Amino acid sequence: MTPTVPADRLFWSIIDAPGVRAGRIPAGLWPLIEDDIPVDAGQLWAVGAPIDPGRIAVCAIRKIDLTDLALGALILTPESIPDFIPLPPTSFNFLIGQHEPRPIRRARLRRHLAAAACTLLAVSLFAIGLSRRTSSWNAEAIAAQSAADTVIASIAPSPNWSRDDLTLELMQRRQAAPPDLAPPADAAEALAAVIARWPMQVPSKPQAISASGTSASISVTIPGEPQTFLAALKAPEGWRLDEPRLAAIDKATRLNLELRKEETAAR
Repeated sequence: MTPTVPADRLFWSIIDAPGVRAGRIPAGLWPLIEDDIPVDAGQLWAVGAPIDPGRIAVCAIRKIDLTDLALGALILTPESIPDFIPLPPTSFNFLIGQHEPRPIRRARLRRHLAAAACTLLAVSLFAIGLSRRTSSWNAEAIAAQSAADTVIASIAPSPNWSRDDLTLELMQRRQAAPPDLAPPADAAEALAAVIARWPMQVPSKPQAISASGTSASISVTIPGEPQTFLAALKAPEGWRLDEPRLAAIDKATRLNLELRKEETAAR
């Protein structure tokens, strides 16, 4: 049976305290209670419970009585409530804060430790997964850059040329031509267009690229299925990508692709 405190050992008050939650009465509210409880605050232990958003009911007990009644108890509430307090006795549990029973305190600490451990485990698993995903992305980026470097090395006039060098060379050639002079079909333009549209994010290994002014042939090996590479490879503006020819090689796929200018493909 849950122990209770006899009514003759309790002191009651109702004070205006908007926003104060149920629990131990803060020291700053004691001046509001002194008129209703003619006992020195140092001798009392008080708890409160909100009656409405602006008022709180206060129940106080002498500390010496609390010590006697709390022995072995997990919850200690008033035996009865005055008529002017519209709350049940269970709203006023004296065994909180520094008077909280050790079994309840240990159980709460265990819950907090378990929650902290679960949170730490979840964060650790998330960090491990993110690290692995980052490593995978970096590996794919390195492979794509290596493929682009292979293409550039196969068409660049100098081994030291980069993708930016090829783009700059094309721009300079366009600017050097007279405005009224139509540029002839140039294989370099086709190659630059292919490189500009190369799907860097998809792992691939170029085998050969050849181009004329009106067409370009690409031979490339794709690890696994080629659908992702084909979906990412877009024909340059004014060009058409013919149906690819596929050949399975071990666990990879060899693609032979043909790009043609629209006017040539229409003939």
